[in-house]
Amino acid sequence: MTVTDYKTYRPALRDEFKYACGYCENREPELGGSEAFHVDHYRPKSKFPHLICKYTNLIYSCRYCNRNKGDYWPGFLGWALDRIILNPRADSFKKHIDQSEFPWVGLTSKGRWTILKLKLDSSGFCRRRKRRQSLENGIKRLGSVLAQLQIGLNNATQQNAEERVILELRRDIAEVISEINAVRQVIEGRAD
Repeated sequence: MTVTDYKTYRPALRDEFKYACGYCENREPELGGSEAFHVDHYRPKSKFPHLICKYTNLIYSCRYCNRNKGDYWPGFLGWALDRIILNPRADSFKKHIDQSEFPWVGLTSKGRWTILKLKLDSSGFCRRRKRRQSLENGIKRLGSVLAQLQIGLNNATQQNAEERVILELRRDIAEVISEINAVRQVIEGRAD
């Protein structure tokens, strides 16, 4: 089967990239849904028309990264200066970009160029990363609460506690699990 419209790959790309931008890692829920995402051609279709429908050239990209990247492709001087945008399919971002801080810091010339060209150090990107980290920390805290409740339930069950106590612990466990899932939905997975 020959694919003549690269947009037919969109569902597979969404799954492959786990509903997040291949460049900045913004997730669908953080940007308001899948409408905020595009199919980017790593090698621009204007310069590489033979790769328009080549799956390995396609990146699930947020509108910001897609717009900032545009149809950029390094010319001779760009190659000489290492002004190459990292390829989410081929490059280890962790090797080129320190993602532990906000904003991200380039560790290599490719990493620095990617940050500069895609504006990965913008206030919007940093704000979303901070919010995501805060939510992830909240999930960890809820996980600790959940572990304590489960220990309490095990102890109550072993000590033949009143049924009311056991039911209350089970209800509390269910509430915490529900809260964890709600927070996860805000930062992970599909938005629609």
